[in-house]
Amino acid sequence: MLAPRKTLWSTPRPVLDHVIGLVSPLQPNDVVCDIGCGDGRCILEWATAYSRELLLSKEPSSSGSSANRDDIVDSTESPTTAGFVGLDIDPHRIQHATDALTRARREGTIPASL
Repeated sequence: MLAPRKTLWSTPRPVLDHVIGLVSPLQPNDVVCDIGCGDGRCILEWATAYSRELLLSKEPSSSGSSANRDDIVDSTESPTTAGFVGLDIDPHRIQHATDALTRARREGTIPASL
């Protein structure tokens, strides 16, 4: 039996930014795994940062037009991209993470392909 946690801790934003900077840019087929992801804040932030990198890498195109968020989110192409996985033992926290991912996809900050 697992002991109940009295306090939930979140990774401080400066630490997350530092870690993302250390391993960026991610390469196709890289997988980021957050063990003990809780509500998914860190892994979702990382996926959002990666999505911005994808968007920036498409600007400007050879035709002179700029890419926009819809080019990433609604693309029918299936480019090989990095993957993001969150693991946690608490089903309630996993549900929070899943709900946050659904919101991020609906808002267009994370493409459905990630």
